[in-house]
Amino acid sequence: MRVLVSLRRVFVLFLMLAAMPGVFSASVSAQDSNLCDAALDVVPDIGNWLEGYEVVSGSGGSGSQIVVGTDGPDYLTGGSGNDILCGYGGDDVLEGGSGNDVLVGGEGDDALYGGSGNDTFYASETDLVDVGSGRDRIVTVVDTLSDCGLAQSYQYPVNTPVLADLDLSGCDLHGKNLVQANLGSANLAGANLRGADLTYASLYSANLLGADLTGANLTGANLFEATCPDGYVATEFAGNQCAGHLDI
Repeated sequence: MRVLVSLRRVFVLFLMLAAMPGVFSASVSAQDSNLCDAALDVVPDIGNWLEGYEVVSGSGGSGSQIVVGTDGPDYLTGGSGNDILCGYGGDDVLEGGSGNDVLVGGEGDDALYGGSGNDTFYASETDLVDVGSGRDRIVTVVDTLSDCGLAQSYQYPVNTPVLADLDLSGCDLHGKNLVQANLGSANLAGANLRGADLTYASLYSANLLGADLTGANLTGANLFEATCPDGYVATEFAGNQCAGHLDI
């Protein structure tokens, strides 16, 4: 089964994946793939190890290995163990093989093939993902997205990255499902939030100056100390603290 990951349509992807047997999805920072960054400081293929993984280049063997690529196009293969494949730059092809593998495409337009086992894919824009068999996980690498792109990927309840403190000025979020989104101290000046669902969202101390909230659902939203669209700073503790101050 192959999935073309398009971050512009990521909310559709998550809904599709949720309905597919054996596949589930998440959006987190690349915490599980941090070993790829650490592996850059290790010389591969001379018996070097990193947190229980042997660091090798090109292809893995029977053990658990971190298979590292280059900044150019690479063809990386895992072995029969639980491997981590790190594509880095270039348009790479990563094949996990058997075992519970982690495939990290990195920059470029990559093709990630899981094979058998319960695999995890760190995919970004335009990557091709073939999950193979097993219970697999596709993770959107949120630290490659712009602040606005991250907010556009939000889809409660399947994809809920923290949006606090982000620069979302002028971002097009019209009609977005932002239920329970953490937008505390975010800069939403001039953002298009027409028809957005902000039910129980945290907008504490957010900047909404000039934002278009026409038709937005603000039920239960926390707007305490937020700058409202008309410039009023909300000081009320309860209710819609920007009530009467939504016109721009």
